[in-house]
Amino acid sequence: NLDFKGGSFVADGITYKITNVASGAFSNKSNLTGSLTIPNTILSIGDSAFSDCNGLNSNLKLGNSITTIGKAAFKNTNLTNTVVIGNSITLIGEECFFNTKIEIYCLFLLLPENTLYYLTKPYI
Repeated sequence: NLDFKGGSFVADGITYKITNVASGAFSNKSNLTGSLTIPNTILSIGDSAFSDCNGLNSNLKLGNSITTIGKAAFKNTNLTNTVVIGNSITLIGEECFFNTKIEIYCLFLLLPENTLYYLTKPYI
């Protein structure tokens, strides 16, 4: 299980706040197994951040503060369950949940002007 617990980590006695998961950060990491929890402190998930992590085979929990989910962010994982995407979202990248067992519900009806988003079949 991967849990960002509180949205920070400590290295060399310094506490760092985690607000973004970088593009490709955990891509192809077969040693990541179980569920994935992303807390409210995370604002964005980069392209292919968790793609091809086949060991992720349980629930995905997304925090309500996420504004962007990059292209192919969770592509080709075995994550399952229903994911609710909150109204803070401004971008959902193409194929971000492609080839997963996730059912998506989006809670946004009104988006700010100039918001870019993808709601076409390839993102699921």
